[in-house]
Amino acid sequence: MGLRTGLLDADLAAPDIPHMLGVHPLRISREVFLMTSRIRKPSQRERPQKRYEMQVASVGFTLPERRFSYVAGHNFIAMLLRYLLFEVNWDVDVLVIDAPPGTGSEVQIMARELPLSGAVFVTTPQDLAQMDAGRTLTLLRESGVPVIGAVQNMASLKCPHCSETIDMFAESRRLEDEGISVIGRIPFDINLARNADEGLPLVLGDPTGPVAYEFARVGAAVRRWLRDEAPRMGDQTIA
Repeated sequence: MGLRTGLLDADLAAPDIPHMLGVHPLRISREVFLMTSRIRKPSQRERPQKRYEMQVASVGFTLPERRFSYVAGHNFIAMLLRYLLFEVNWDVDVLVIDAPPGTGSEVQIMARELPLSGAVFVTTPQDLAQMDAGRTLTLLRESGVPVIGAVQNMASLKCPHCSETIDMFAESRRLEDEGISVIGRIPFDINLARNADEGLPLVLGDPTGPVAYEFARVGAAVRRWLRDEAPRMGDQTIA
């Protein structure tokens, strides 16, 4: 859509973005673990990986997939997130931060301490999932983070025999009742999981399919919101 885009994997305990994009540099950066406080010029900062015309950073780039990352303590998590955000030499218009679900330490720190322009919920239509999302919504609102909208994941399934659309869950309206609009409904597609395991986004593997169509709707809605509503931070918008 004409915007230079970066993706920051902020799920520090389960960094899956490298696997889903097929990026496995296994480059150990001492800076990530030492968290040196010296100020570095942008040209001296670590550069993000590049994949599918997108800039990517993740703590998963420093660990083999079978190793777990022991990340604990508010101060350490905050320093690590700030490092990935401010000490990586991003050259993007929009930086998308992939957060873990719930209201854990990463989400609390992002909401309260990072300069976010807006948030997008990704949840199933199930009432229980939306109840959990409601807790996150409370945290965001208390922290002054605007919500762009909600994406319903695994919203429906097309019957392989009759091609009729089958709802996967009884749809809840908790988020909509809170004023959060639905900006996309991603159907269940086994190819989505298969392609992710192969490091290929389905929007590239099947660019004219229903999943790609919904992702395009989500992208257009977010781009429109950032253009019309989001506060500007210099020449970069963080979502």
